[in-house]
Formats: sequence, structure tokens, C-alpha cells
Amino acid sequence: MDTETRIYRILSNLSAVPVEENGVDDRLREDLGLATTEPDAGSDLTALRTTIRAEGDGLAVSGSKIFVTNGGYARLFTVSGRSPGLGGARRGQSVVLLEKGDRGLEVGAEEDKLGLRASSTTALSLEDVRVPGDRLLGPPGAGAELLRHILSWGRTVMAAGCCGTADAAFQKARAHCASRVQFARPLIQLGVVREQLADMAATLFAARALVVWASGDEERLEVRSLSAKVLASEGAGDVCDLALQLHGGYGYIEETGLALIVRDARITRIFEGANDVLRIHRGLFAAAGETFVTGPDDTVPTPLRARLAALTAEVAGEVTVARDRLGLKLGGDHPTLHRLGSLAMLRDSAEAAILRAEVEGGAGPALAARWLDIVRARVAGLGARDVSRASTDTCLEATP
Repeated sequence: MDTETRIYRILSNLSAVPVEENGVDDRLREDLGLATTEPDAGSDLTALRTTIRAEGDGLAVSGSKIFVTNGGYARLFTVSGRSPGLGGARRGQSVVLLEKGDRGLEVGAEEDKLGLRASSTTALSLEDVRVPGDRLLGPPGAGAELLRHILSWGRTVMAAGCCGTADAAFQKARAHCASRVQFARPLIQLGVVREQLADMAATLFAARALVVWASGDEERLEVRSLSAKVLASEGAGDVCDLALQLHGGYGYIEETGLALIVRDARITRIFEGANDVLRIHRGLFAAAGETFVTGPDDTVPTPLRARLAALTAEVAGEVTVARDRLGLKLGGDHPTLHRLGSLAMLRDSAEAAILRAEVEGGAGPALAARWLDIVRARVAGLGARDVSRASTDTCLEATP
């Protein structure tokens, strides 16, 4: 099995990979809960209020967490919090390991969710939970760095899961369109339906390519995982929604399974960082002077590579214009950063799709080319807007 196939197989279907192959005990995985989100700190991890402080030769943890995945049956919790003074640093964050039986730790009731009803989600109350010092994960004050790495892999794994979701919806849609007869012929023979199914296939191809592309480069994982998570989750949402649409009224009936898929897919645009926040982060990386690297074969004069080069130049040009116009103020201009992040992510997806097409051959080049067509249309729709703050304020104050 080649490296890329193994990476994708591990990330997209962890539960099906033998323990000896991925090195993770399934029983341990089921017993873990990640407690990072707080009532006033969702995607903004700098706003954490939970505190981890030194207490004698141990630690004391106080605060609260919400949306803890596996909270109802987890035995161990990885908890993040502010740790001023810990390890000598005046500021900083740390991550600590807590056990369900620790005094002062209380697991809340199950949340009643739109989807993911088979997954346990609870709150966590921490009232002066005292634990030994060896419960600290990593060096004192290094929590922010640890969380960045954890969330980078979390975003990549989530992107892989989105590929599985999109594939399930796509397969249902293709099978339905092949058997459902309307206007005296199967739906799959209708031109519009064929175009829609082809776009779904290209979207799924690009999402899978992004997973391999992000997970294959540890040095660039943080940046690449942003694009993989956002575009795979939104691509899965598009594919699932269109699959339901192609089923007509049947898609709205629970028996087809699509209603469940659509509900469960929606959260992926919020998990591991809300997509709009991640777009801003991607825009910051681009604005900071990022150099786009597409591998050792950049000089190969293929049509796909030529299209990628043109797209890269266009995105780089947009970044330069924004920096020249705003200078140091660019960091505070979230609408501009959001747009630049969207452009950079689309460029990233084009690179990933082309690299996958070059490795796989077969229908890969056609799928990559179709994805580039989709990217091109989306880039055109992201033209710079000259929207004044006064106009925004007026619209917000109005009652439509």
C-alpha cells in the first residue's frame, strides 16, 4: 500500500483500520473527551477563562466547558485553560488531563442536537479540581501550541470524514438517478442531472485530494488543514443537499437515509473552528507574505499546471493589492481577510486536485479540470466589494 493511500485510509475510516496499523487502541479512543470550547470562547481560544494553576506540588483546575464530545461516557478529558505563572510564564495556556472521578469534576446533561444524535455531547463543570503535577500535558505554558497542532490534525480528520459523508450521499444520488424514471427515461439521462452529478463527483475528488495534500506535509499542516476542513465540509454540504434534491420528495423521507446525512453533515462547518473564522486565519497566512509552493514539477507545461499558475498569480495579486491599500491595518480588516482566505483556499484546492490527478491518472485529469472550472466560477464571484461601514450599519438597523 502506497503512503498516500495509507494516509487517506487511516484518516477517512479510522475505526476500520486495525490497531496494529494505526497504533491507536479503539477502547482508548472511545474513552477520551476533548474539552476546549467554553460559553464565551468558541473559535476564539484566546478568550479561555478556565484556569490551571500550581497548587503545592500539584495543579488546580477551575472553569467550565461546553460541547464536550464523548462527554457522557469519556473516562479521560483533555482540558485547556489559562495558566498564568505556570512554568514561569506570566501568560500562557496549558493542557491538563483529568479523570471522570476527580473531585470537583461534574459532567452535565446530554445536549439535544439537530444531528449527530449517536454522539455524546455534554458540558463539563470544573470546581477547584486538584490533580498531581504529572497530569500536565507537554511543557507548562505550551498549551496554545499543543492546541494548534491538535486542531490541525482534527481539521484534517474531519475533512476526511466529510469525504465519507459526501461519498455516501453521492452514491445514493447516482443509484437513484439511474433507476428513477421521469419524462419516459431515467433521470441520469437528463442533461441537467448529468451535469449536477459530474459536479458532485468533481467536488468529492477535490475534497479527497485536499485530505491527502494536507496530511502529507507536517510543516504546512496548520495552513493546509484550514483549506481541507473548510472546503471538504462545505463540499459535503453541497453534495448532500443536491443528493436530497435529486431524490425529490423521497429525499425528505427518513427511509432514504438522506435526511440523517444532511443533519449530521451540517455541524462540520462549525466543528474544529467555524468556517468563517478559519477563512480569516487563512487570509492572515496569505497576507503575511506566504509563498505558494506546488512541488518539484511546477515547470511541467501541462494545461492543468498552466491554469494553476494563472490562478496562483491572480490570488497573489489580490493579496498584494490588499496589502498596498491597507498596510498594517489589513490585520483588522476581517471582511478583506475573509475574502483573501476564500481565494487562497480555492487556489489550494486546485493544487491538491491537480497533484492527485497527476498521480492517479484515469479519470483524474477530467475531474481536476472540472473542479478548476468550479473554482474559476467561485473566484469570479469573489470580486472585491466596496461596501461602506455606513451601508452595513444602515442595513442592520433596517427591518426588511
